[in-house]
Parts: sequence; structure tokens; C-alpha cells
Amino acid sequence: MKNIFIVDASLYWSDEISSFVSDELKEQKNTIDFLIDKLNFENFSYILLHTKNFPSELKTKFQNKNFELKETEKSHSLPELLNKLKKIKEALTADNVGFTYLDSPFLDVAINKEIIKMHLDNEAEYTFADNLPEGLSIEMCSSDFLDAIVKSEPKSPELLSRKIFDNVKADINQYYVEVFLPDDDLSLKRIEFHTNTKRNRQLLLNFLKHNDASIDFQNIVQSLDKHPEILFIHPKYVEIEITNKNLKCFFIPESKRPETFLSLENYKKIIEKITKDYNDIIISLTGLGDPLLHPQFIEILEYTINQSQVFSLIVETTGQNLTEEIKQVLSQYPPYKLQIIFKVDAVSQEVYSKLYEGELEPVKKNIESFLSLNEVNGQRTFLQFTKMKENIAEMEPFYRYWKEKGSQIIIQKYNSYAGVLENRTISDLTPLDRLPCWHLQRDLTVLADGTVPVCKQDFDGKMILGNLIKDKFIEIQNKMRPFYLDNYSDQFKSLPLCSKCDEWYTYNF
Repeated sequence: MKNIFIVDASLYWSDEISSFVSDELKEQKNTIDFLIDKLNFENFSYILLHTKNFPSELKTKFQNKNFELKETEKSHSLPELLNKLKKIKEALTADNVGFTYLDSPFLDVAINKEIIKMHLDNEAEYTFADNLPEGLSIEMCSSDFLDAIVKSEPKSPELLSRKIFDNVKADINQYYVEVFLPDDDLSLKRIEFHTNTKRNRQLLLNFLKHNDASIDFQNIVQSLDKHPEILFIHPKYVEIEITNKNLKCFFIPESKRPETFLSLENYKKIIEKITKDYNDIIISLTGLGDPLLHPQFIEILEYTINQSQVFSLIVETTGQNLTEEIKQVLSQYPPYKLQIIFKVDAVSQEVYSKLYEGELEPVKKNIESFLSLNEVNGQRTFLQFTKMKENIAEMEPFYRYWKEKGSQIIIQKYNSYAGVLENRTISDLTPLDRLPCWHLQRDLTVLADGTVPVCKQDFDGKMILGNLIKDKFIEIQNKMRPFYLDNYSDQFKSLPLCSKCDEWYTYNF
């Protein structure tokens, strides 16, 4: 039986990633050094799949470890990469293929040896680890599995997920799959152990700073218990309220703040500070107001999307002010760069009137005409339904109506803003065990005057960390840290709002 192990450097490869994997992580060892030390599985031949511009000094490291080098074009999707793996195993007549990515320095040796053993002993077609952050475990495929998965039509041809499982899970019963499950579930942390971005690389550096031993899964679990600050890096999801002017909505609290519009000049200052050091930031134009009511909405949108450091932009609106000009502008951009959430929450005027002021029919026609402008608007459009006592009977018809129109659907939980609003919740889905708050760890809220509250639940800005128009971002981030640490350890004295909040387990894009 012939087994090969492939390290892929063709998916996601760029000059920026080159610097991330080449730079030292610890004690003059970089990502490649850590990775190669972990690849000592018996009875395997090793291959590096690399692009033409792959640095020669990195090639040498692999050659010195008896890797065979195979040059290829950059892969732009996982299905494309799988086809390359199939061709390699056919050329080498391999029975099984092990697989990982170049930027995975924290591979857990013990877990991966167990994955290989499970795969070979049980003659599985595909074996992987579940409930583990990406970058810790390998994947194993049989020769027949690779043939079958390449022939099948992937559900998302442009899917950039790293895990083969994400491409086969819809038809998982077609294959004999073995799954390794760890004792602790870290999937809820939403972290990954790759050095493909500055954020992920910083996460690895934080772990290495607090751990002298070789990093493995158990070290990671223990380190998080002792040092929760490891996860506190830089906000990834930033909600910016460009105006607090709203079309009347009965489940949005009324603010005591004066009606404000964030100027384009000040908005640019905020974006520049937020994105100065990280290039994977998701910006959401939301808050208590409707961003489409801002007189400079189009200029703000175009400026944001054209910032290379902004990964994607989300616009949340009722759709009541969706003009023809705005429709055309929104339709210009690729769906991965711009998403629109329409907060409609009803299919009949009777129910709509309980939630919003205004007429539902013009809103529906507005959104439908937007969806019909091109083939991709359906991919960027989300119709949101917030479950409440007033509208729960319309949830199923709402889903059917907008699904038939080609939109995607978001079913949202009701938010009482920590008890400020009447409780309209249908069912309490709050987990029994409290988790550290997602929003304090990875989100940031900016109000229309530039002020930054500790949390989006503080819609009137009673606990302010600073103002991003005039203050340095690092100063605001440093003020947030103790609130995050207290919350992580279930100590809510520093932020009493937390004790009344049930939004801690929800998360955004």
C-alpha cells in the first residue's frame, strides 16, 4: 500500500502570505520550520505542491527533508485543488493521500497519528477531525474518494473553505467517513491556526508567548483557561452607525441622543484608524438608524468598498428608502464584497404595521426590483425575519415568499437590549452554560458622533471608551480589555449591563 502526504502552497498563495510564513515565530523558527518538524508520519512519501513564485529558500527547507517538489498554478478554489491532488495520486499510483496546508505550524502530532490510524485500520474513504480549529489536523482521503469527489458537482464551486468536508457534507452518506472527536470542543471559539493573515499569525504568537512547550491541542485548551487575553487581538466586525435617524420601528429602542449624521470626512478618519494594521475587517453600516437615510450614503459606501483593508461591507436597512440610484450602485459590486440585509419581518401589511410605520407593498416591490437587476443580487441579499410574538405566525410564509424571489434568509432572535424593551421573545434558546461574549472579544460599535461604547447594547453611549474621530484606536482598545477579561471570567461587576444581556452567544458574519 502506497501512501503520500501533500503539503499545499497553491491555495491562497500571495506575496503577503509569503512574508507571514517566512517571518520568525519563535526562537528563529518560522511557520515552515514548525510544520516540517510535525510531519514525521511513518510509511509516507512527502510532496510540496507549490506555485512558480514560491521562494527558493523555502523550497530548500522542504528538499532537505526529502520532499518531492511539484510546481502548479495557483488554485482559486478547493474543487480546483482537489483535482490536482487526484492527478498527483494517479501519477504516483497512491492508495491514500494525507493533506494539509503550508501555513499550519501548529499541527497536533498525536491527533494526526490517530487520524491516520483510524483511516488505515478502518479502510475509510475520508477521515477528518471535527470540533477542532482549522490548522491543527490533517485530512486523509482514499484513492477512490478523490476520484468520486472530483466527479461530483460541488455545492459551491467557488467555495474557498480549506476543509474537504465542507465540499462533501451535503452528500456525506455517499462515503465511508471516519471522524476524530477531541475531548474538548473549541469550534465555538471561531479561531484558526494558520499564518495566512496578520490576525491569525498574531493569534499564534500570543499562544507561543504563554507556552514554552511544543504547542498541541491540550496546550491550547489550558492556555485559554489561564490566559484569555490570547484571543483579544483586534476587532474583526465593526458596526458603524452613520446616522441614528430611523424610520419608526417598534422593536428598536428610542435613543436620547440628538439626531446625528456622521460626516464623510469623519467617517474616513474612523475607517483609517480601524483598518490601519489589519486587512480582514468587516464593516457593517447599522445601529439605531437606517444608513440609507444618510445624505452621503453612496459616497460612504463607495469609499468603504474601495479600501483594500476592508474585507467586506454589510448594509442593514428597512428598504423603505431604497431609491433607483441606490439600487444601481449596490448592484455594481461582487457579492463577497457587499451584502445587504433588508429588515422586513413580515409578509402582510397587518403584521408589518405592528412593527414599522409605513407601507409594506412598496418595500416588497423595491426589494424585488433590486433582486431582478442582475444574477448576483440574490447572492448578496438577505431578508431578515426577527422572531417575535407579533409576527411568528408569518415566519414560514416569509421564508417561502423570499426564497422564491431568489433571496437568502436570516432568522434572527429578538433583542430586548438587556431588558430596555418589552420581552417579545417566542422561545428562549440561551445556552445553559454562559460563554464569553463574542461582541466584547471581536466586535466594535461606533455611534454616529464617533463615540465608542463598550457594547452595542449600550445604544445611548452611557459607558464610553473614547471617540474614534479624535482618539487613537489603541487607547480605545486598551480600555476595552478589562471589560473583556472580566466577562471571560464571569465577573460582570465592571459592566452590569452584561448580567441582563442575552446577546453574548450570538455572533455576526
